[in-house]
Amino acid sequence: MPTMEADRWRRIEEVFHLALQYDEAAREAYLVRMCGEDRSLLDEVKSLISSHEHSGEFLDKPQLTAGLQLIAIRDAPSREGETIGYYSLKNRIGLGGMGEVYLALDQRLGRNVALKLLPASFNAHPDWVCRFQNEARAASSIAHPNIAHVYEVGEADGQHYIAMEYIEGITLREYLRRARLKPLEAIDITIQVARALSAAHSTGVLHRDIKPDNIMIHRDGYVKVLDFGLAKSTVALKSQHEDRGMVSAVETGAGIIVGSPAYMSPEQARGLEVDHRSDLWSLGVVLYELLTQKSPFLSDTPSDTMAAILKTDPQPLGLLVPELPEEIERVVTKLLAKGAEDRYQSAESLIADLCNLTEGLKHRKTLGHHPETIAGVDSSALVPSSGLNQRRSKLLFKSVALILAYVRSASKPTKFGLSALMLITLITLLILRYSGYSSPEIQASPITSIAVLPFTDGNGDPNTEYISEGLSESLIERFSRLSRIKVIARNSSFKYKGKSADLKNIARDLGVQALVIGTVTQQGDDLQVSVELVDANRTSQLWAGQYQYKASDLPLILNDITRKIAAKLNLDLSGDELNLITKDQRGAGNAYEWYLKGRFYWNRLTEEALDKSIECFNEALAIDPQYALAYTGLADSYISLGANYRSPEEAFHKAELNAQKALEIDSDLAEAHYAMAAIRYIYYWDLSRAEKELKRSLELNPNYAMANSLLCSLNLTRGDTKQATAYINRALELDPLSLLFNMRLSDIYYFQRDNERAIKLHQKLLSENADVSFFYNNIAMAYAQMKRFDEALAASQRATILMGQDADTLSTLGIIYALSGRANEARWVAETLEQLSKKRHVQAYLIASIYGALGDKDQAFMWLKRAGEQRDSSMLRIRVDPVFDKIRSDPRYDKLLESVNLG
Repeated sequence: MPTMEADRWRRIEEVFHLALQYDEAAREAYLVRMCGEDRSLLDEVKSLISSHEHSGEFLDKPQLTAGLQLIAIRDAPSREGETIGYYSLKNRIGLGGMGEVYLALDQRLGRNVALKLLPASFNAHPDWVCRFQNEARAASSIAHPNIAHVYEVGEADGQHYIAMEYIEGITLREYLRRARLKPLEAIDITIQVARALSAAHSTGVLHRDIKPDNIMIHRDGYVKVLDFGLAKSTVALKSQHEDRGMVSAVETGAGIIVGSPAYMSPEQARGLEVDHRSDLWSLGVVLYELLTQKSPFLSDTPSDTMAAILKTDPQPLGLLVPELPEEIERVVTKLLAKGAEDRYQSAESLIADLCNLTEGLKHRKTLGHHPETIAGVDSSALVPSSGLNQRRSKLLFKSVALILAYVRSASKPTKFGLSALMLITLITLLILRYSGYSSPEIQASPITSIAVLPFTDGNGDPNTEYISEGLSESLIERFSRLSRIKVIARNSSFKYKGKSADLKNIARDLGVQALVIGTVTQQGDDLQVSVELVDANRTSQLWAGQYQYKASDLPLILNDITRKIAAKLNLDLSGDELNLITKDQRGAGNAYEWYLKGRFYWNRLTEEALDKSIECFNEALAIDPQYALAYTGLADSYISLGANYRSPEEAFHKAELNAQKALEIDSDLAEAHYAMAAIRYIYYWDLSRAEKELKRSLELNPNYAMANSLLCSLNLTRGDTKQATAYINRALELDPLSLLFNMRLSDIYYFQRDNERAIKLHQKLLSENADVSFFYNNIAMAYAQMKRFDEALAASQRATILMGQDADTLSTLGIIYALSGRANEARWVAETLEQLSKKRHVQAYLIASIYGALGDKDQAFMWLKRAGEQRDSSMLRIRVDPVFDKIRSDPRYDKLLESVNLG
């Protein structure tokens, strides 16, 4: 309704509620006495009473109070500059009975959003809060290019909000004020709105407030439907699997009028139950207004407007716009039929009629008119865009005109004429393909690279963080199984956890076309998950979904999200591929939840966290002893412990038992094959078996970055730096921000004796990670090989400051002394390491490296033999390590390689 002053609302409320206390005979006298000469007040109250009597409960007191709330919102001071959750408010861009709307900056993703805020006073009315949240859930249950997308519904410090897509453009209302629309432009806008409604209706959602104020014209001419605040779901919450993601909307009580009077359908004005045909009525009112710049029913008061909707027909279009074809009037008349059964029964049938009407209008008049004009309408009137799209449109019109002129004039087409016609047809099809008029399905090209960013934990609770991380990581793993798409590995995507960054910049850094982002909020056993697939180049949303589930239903959420995202990638996946990415790996009961907890701790890689991960994986297996993923998690945990903290013999033995168990349960588990490969390579030095397992792992998961990295290491062990480089480059393509993989690439340069490149890459890494000690060790080694000993010593000293005098930093210092001719100091360092090895484990390889750099063959081979016996993992690089260049000509070198199975 039109905005009223606060005292006006109070007066209507008082008179209405008191009038209800009188019987029908006494009520008229009461109303005359109370309203006096105020005829408008009398009409308003009588209209409310009439509707109340039809429905039994037209408008309860809280609804009228909501009208007063609108006045309070309007007069409230601006909140510009405040921060709500992750959003900083810029300026207020709108308001309504359900709250204020601000242009805000999402500090996490660096993008503008429209943030709708629920007034604080609404918190006292749970039903109002629920209706507010319904706006987001109704809108987020659908995804369509013509619908403004909802990013998140949330609450921060008692402030409820909805974060929505910010549309750079103007409302259709404002657009109408600027210029009169041409017929084809009006029809095109109507078609786009109808497509939005079709998508909503197909999911059981009604809009119920279609009007020019809720329709935006984007600056590129695209239409976006806004404000599902009055949306209503016509279907109940479904209970099984894929359909469980649909959230039922809050039902408005029977008899309560919701919407804007001038655009209400007759059944809506009466407060009766409505369906999708009510939205089509409202769209008919909008189309009438677009064509005539006049509302068909708007009168001096809301009650008069409702009376006109119920009782009178609008003024015929032909009287207002004589030049309009009759076909348009027939469409509008059908849309505005008083009885819902007499209207269009679906948005699809309306779209079909409007599209046919458009083609008829284009070609109605003879083609002898101005080549850029058909049916008296300039071709640029199709869409309110400019530049390249308009030039394409005009060229399209010319091509169509030539084809039709030839067909009509040639009674017997010549061979030459037919060839020309075929050429023109081909040109036309190409224009259609690359112009703005082909359907989204035709225009859509496959998305072949994505990154799943770490989901935001809406609770901010470390105890529930494993769920948000686990969902992100699980999506990465699922899509990694597809060979036709590049999926960025966890390590790189999780670099953005808790950081605010522009989506375009993130996509550029990761080298992807699309990003998956989301938020997970847990309340008790209930989960709310919001997910988006974003076109990173255009920063536009391709799909969004919002789910409410029990925590135990995490796998169901994951399956639905996977399917929906897969559909929007436009890869035309086969049934087998869809089955592959939705393969059930949840286990029984809540085993999957324990598995996610285990992975959460495993990713921390500290000794304490690894022990905690083992506890979680064992909890999962206690629930489901046949849960293959949990066995793989155990294998990975023991591998990490054996490689870094514990006795390799015991840890790798346990790792192998668990990896084998996982493969027995599921031989097609890529993670299990990788774990087995790591065990065979790192501990047994069984290169052929490890390579076989790794290649099988990549067959099952072509985007497995760690498998490519391990194949790099395996080829370095064989001395094949060229093949190693190919594998590490593939790993970096999948995980570009990985410090481990970048360090491995610098190692290859070092092993190839290309120290300049090694130093350059290390300098880049150090500029971004100045506190990573092993980078300083590595760059010190490269400087030493180049005989830049002062710089080598400075880098070594920096590593020592960061790590203390551990075995690695001491070994690096000893090698620098050895290569710089300071033999006595080098030997002193080697002896220091030998004494240290008597107190704790020190890799014999590190001591051998100092003697190798000195050229002391006897000592070098003695310590290398010991390293082989201890299964030092560093022995795997002996073929390429420059520090042993001085001893490779010795016959003992080849014998050593044979004795440790590296020959």
